[in-house]
Amino acid sequence: MQVLNPQLADDLAHDRPVSIAIGAGGERDEGHYTLDIRDMDGIDIVADLNEPLDGLPDRSVRSVHAHHVLEHVRELDALMDELHRVLRPDGVLQVIVPHWANPLGHSDPTHVRLFGLYSFGYFVGLDDQPFERKVPTYRDDHRFRILSLSLGFRSTGRFGSTVQREVNRSMRRMELYERNAARVYWPYEIRCELAPA
Repeated sequence: MQVLNPQLADDLAHDRPVSIAIGAGGERDEGHYTLDIRDMDGIDIVADLNEPLDGLPDRSVRSVHAHHVLEHVRELDALMDELHRVLRPDGVLQVIVPHWANPLGHSDPTHVRLFGLYSFGYFVGLDDQPFERKVPTYRDDHRFRILSLSLGFRSTGRFGSTVQREVNRSMRRMELYERNAARVYWPYEIRCELAPA
């Protein structure tokens, strides 16, 4: 990991909490330092998300935006450990990933996985899972809490916005939708906010 931005290096050296957009691709995310695997214009940190984020101290990050990047990461469990380590106790991890029913997600050869409604539940203790159908928790350490979870649809018009609003009204509706209708009218993405437990 290489910190390119001197202001970020100064913030980290003086224990000022920072916000980071990972996999930013050079696009600025207001109020966030940017991290990408490639050194390009607009990047503050060059890092491979499959490797430890050893340049970021424990509990140094206020928020992490991971918008359409986790589907590219081979070592997701290790990255989630690292994100848990660097997030402050009051920190937030905001994730947007392709839904498994999204056919566009299958066409990108750099995607190593797609996500379902329950995917982030595996990083959450059983008692903290908001689902009716619980999923196994394989870890006792580095657990998260789910602050919010929703399905995102990219269709325009009244029908698409109505489906999105009605499906996301409750976890039960999202679960029923994913099981019974996701292949017919597919969600584009999953939006999830997590915090260290």
